[in-house]
Amino acid sequence: MFEAMIDDLKRKTKEYCGTWGYAHCQRVKRHILELGASKQYNEELLEIALWLHDWGAYPTFLEQGRDHVEKSLEVAAAYLGERALNQGLSQSQIKHILECIEVHHSGSEVNSIEAILLGDADRLDMLGIVGVMRDFSRNPKEMRTAYETAMNRAKTYPSEMILKSARGLAEQRSAEMLRLLKAFEEQCENIF
Repeated sequence: MFEAMIDDLKRKTKEYCGTWGYAHCQRVKRHILELGASKQYNEELLEIALWLHDWGAYPTFLEQGRDHVEKSLEVAAAYLGERALNQGLSQSQIKHILECIEVHHSGSEVNSIEAILLGDADRLDMLGIVGVMRDFSRNPKEMRTAYETAMNRAKTYPSEMILKSARGLAEQRSAEMLRLLKAFEEQCENIF
């Protein structure tokens, strides 16, 4: 039903953030499919939220000092509002999509399954070897900052997962991160 909108979101995500944002969304979608395999959820609404969830962090919309989730909500509400009538998107569907975006870093068991899936899948993409590489690529000249960010995620994200299956995957990925970061420390002799 919303195939054209999803195609537009994919294209615009690539345009606004290049492969960084596009690849992140592809990986998050893969995690959603894995975590949601035995769950009932609205795939289309979740996919719309998936492609919009980080737009506030992309250079096109980024406002220094403003939380990207807040900005993503603003941008998503405008995008969805402009297309609601043409695409047959109801106000309750828009509200549901915006909920997913709003809580993708702070959700809980009281949120919809779509919001929980997006949040847990997004956090999984920041763990494991991918998570370490993301942090170091964002801070190439600040290895201490990248190291500390990755270490903090490895220690905190598993307990922030809502779904039991996500928690198990997060614990595995956290252990991978900790092994890699320990080897990094040893090779650098803690000089970085």
